[in-house]
Amino acid sequence: MAPVQTWQPCGCYVWGCLGGSGGGYLQRLVDRVKNIQIANNPKTYFSEKLYQSVDGRALSECAKTKNQNDWVKSRNRFLSGKDFINLIKTRINCLPTASRCARDRPAKDKYCRAGCPRKETLNHISQACPRTHGKRIDRHNAVANYIKRALENRGYEVYSEPCYPTSMGKRTSDLIAKKESRILVIDA
Repeated sequence: MAPVQTWQPCGCYVWGCLGGSGGGYLQRLVDRVKNIQIANNPKTYFSEKLYQSVDGRALSECAKTKNQNDWVKSRNRFLSGKDFINLIKTRINCLPTASRCARDRPAKDKYCRAGCPRKETLNHISQACPRTHGKRIDRHNAVANYIKRALENRGYEVYSEPCYPTSMGKRTSDLIAKKESRILVIDA
């Protein structure tokens, strides 16, 4: 039997022998392509697929905050390629942590390598693990100092970690900024 060109409803031409065992395979392939065709809007289709996955579940809320992801498209010259890739990995929660590397392997140890009795997740490492506590404090102080310098450059009088006694005990915020009759209380 000679090869035949046939138009398929999935929007393509298929060349091949449509008779015999080869034709059956070809027809099954065409049927499969029809079944996995992407919806009218590929962006929506792939977004939904990502949000349903383990790695993309946390990203489902990203679209609700305007301009949150502009840095991805900004072509920042200050980031090396390696740093950009690591930032993307952090953004989509796929840095190699013990719990992520042990997915689909129940026998593999998922607990924190610092000895914590908790699963080692990116959230645990960046916000709760005693091993990274000092770095978290350093990062917090760096952000507070950055804000303090920016406010001072704009003419504010800034106080760092002032302590105020109240009826409920002492209250402390990271920064108090004062300019004329305006006062800002900042907890970074």
